[in-house]
Amino acid sequence: MNWILDAIIKMLPAYFGNSAPVFLGKIFPKLTKPIDGGKIAKDGNRLLGDGKTWLGIIASFIGGALGGLVASTWGIGSIYSGMLIGFSAIFGDSIGSFIKRRLKMKRGSNAGLLDQMDFIIASLIVASFFQSFTLAQILFILISTPLLHRISNIIGYKLKLKSVPW
Repeated sequence: MNWILDAIIKMLPAYFGNSAPVFLGKIFPKLTKPIDGGKIAKDGNRLLGDGKTWLGIIASFIGGALGGLVASTWGIGSIYSGMLIGFSAIFGDSIGSFIKRRLKMKRGSNAGLLDQMDFIIASLIVASFFQSFTLAQILFILISTPLLHRISNIIGYKLKLKSVPW
């Protein structure tokens, strides 16, 4: 199999897990309760903000499982590893939100590569427990993900699934 296609398939659970909360949040908007419960940190800002929800966590498991199912048709991963990789995407994204709140950035503000790399780095770490990556694949994933992330966010914005195109 082509090493680029192999890298993309290995990361499908992360990509699906990271995007699933956007879709389920639109379908079930009343279930989007913030993980931080509105708590304010010592710096006067929210811990994570309204964008990190319990539904988002559930959606990341579902999206990751779906990505794992698709990847398993190529003999890569499983539904179970996909669930964990999908969750790691949202965990990484939450770390990014925590950092943005500490920098006094509001929800939806553009944090450049932080918004695009937080989820993929966490996902790569977790995915490495289930499958091996070559250095070329890791570099490809780290370089191509920001572009893929930007394109998917623009599409989500145009479809009115996202309020900002980043």
